[in-house]
Amino acid sequence: RTLRALDYAILVVGANDGVQGHTETLWRLLARYDIPTFIYINKIDLENPGRDALLAQLGQRLSGGCLEAGELSVATLSRMVAERKLFPCFAGSALKDQGVDELLDGICALMREQAWCPEFAARVYRVSRGDRGERLAWVKVTGGTLHAKQVINGRSGAEAWEQKVDQVRIYNGEKYELAQEVAAGGICA
Repeated sequence: RTLRALDYAILVVGANDGVQGHTETLWRLLARYDIPTFIYINKIDLENPGRDALLAQLGQRLSGGCLEAGELSVATLSRMVAERKLFPCFAGSALKDQGVDELLDGICALMREQAWCPEFAARVYRVSRGDRGERLAWVKVTGGTLHAKQVINGRSGAEAWEQKVDQVRIYNGEKYELAQEVAAGGICA
């Protein structure tokens, strides 16, 4: 369910392990939910079959759209990434901070800003309980703005419902900050 909240994904593949069964499972899920994906080949500093062999394996087992380099404009590359026709591949060693800047620069250059509708809309992707037993709905705001104390309504099958948003929490690990509002594209509880 969490995948439905993503705009883009980074699929990490171990250079020493290559594409595994769980990698292919994640790839199918990303395809099912139509999530544009960047690939980071990690642990390139460890013994591995080599960059060319790894890229060939990605192309064979995941998609022919795993290309390391090309001669297309940034706008064309960005469009192709958003359409899941191209999957930019980066390599490095996250532990040694190698290749991470290139990955981040590539993501910044190739991600497209999403256009959100002006009316409030959100997708609940998880429900949990807080420290005091309160129910937390984890949401991706997909339109407009979510405000604290806002009354929202929705539909679950044929049943309509209405709830008041008590708090809007922005989490960072286990800690959170209260917010008065979260705009479209934001994730909160």
